[in-house]
Amino acid sequence: MKLPKILITTYHEAFLSRGGGEFEISMTANNLKKIGFIADIYGPYSQNIENYDVVYHYSVHPGGLELLRKIHQNGLPIVLSPNVYIYDNYHLIKDSVEEYIALADIIIFKSESEKKNFCSLFDVNKDKIRIIAQPIDESILRTAPADLFSEIYDIKNYAITFGIIDPNKNQLKIIEAVTELNIPLVLIGKYRDKNYYDECVAMSPSNSLFIDSLYYHSDIMRSALQDAMFFIEASHEPAGVSAIEAGLSGCNLILSDLDWSHEHFGESARYVNPDSKESIQSGIKYSLENKIKSEVIQDTLLHHLSTSNTKLLYDILVKF
Repeated sequence: MKLPKILITTYHEAFLSRGGGEFEISMTANNLKKIGFIADIYGPYSQNIENYDVVYHYSVHPGGLELLRKIHQNGLPIVLSPNVYIYDNYHLIKDSVEEYIALADIIIFKSESEKKNFCSLFDVNKDKIRIIAQPIDESILRTAPADLFSEIYDIKNYAITFGIIDPNKNQLKIIEAVTELNIPLVLIGKYRDKNYYDECVAMSPSNSLFIDSLYYHSDIMRSALQDAMFFIEASHEPAGVSAIEAGLSGCNLILSDLDWSHEHFGESARYVNPDSKESIQSGIKYSLENKIKSEVIQDTLLHHLSTSNTKLLYDILVKF
């Protein structure tokens, strides 16, 4: 059977500030190539549109709509991954999201909670809906050299968080909580809001670290997770890839009390109110006193590994 050629698209400025979504796009392309697809990310080195059979579009950011309209005019089927949680002001993007829904032949959600959130705000034909769990590369399971990160960066007994430094990610509230508990914090991620970043740096314990990035799934990245006392993400949106990878690395997890968190981690994480410093501190104290067995949380998350997820995506794409 001849496999369809896949063009992967997103909104134009996405890769100017790479986060979990952009890494997922790259991983999806690589995973599809491993099983025989031609899968190109749209850009200067992709082919002309008539050389592709299916478009996989990532995000419902309004900036990608004009591109998707052109693709639709060329008659290509469109698989859409919205990759969004909307809690307020949804009316600001209502028209553009509804157009995305109309253009898409298939809409893929990564969890029941994402589907529930999205479909509570927008009318989606249930026949379009598919669910494929957040894909994670199997390399995250490899044990890193002991204390590699701790020795290189001269830091021990630290908390760790991953992600773009941004008010919605709420790092400042985490910083307030760990500072009073005298726990150094390692923050891995660049920033979108320079003023917010500067405030986080100013408020952080002196022995904290701000690191723009660690090479994805390298020994040093896996060591950073494995050496940490706990992983914490008290954001106002679901944690996503970083929390799942931390769990697969054996980290104790402290996460915002959201439907997404409970769906993915069940009893294997500690849940906190992201707006309450006291709640976050209570979660930290509990985590330090109650180590979750790594094999328990890993068993909970193994279905996220990319081999099984790529097979589900394969089954969708080959039907076009």
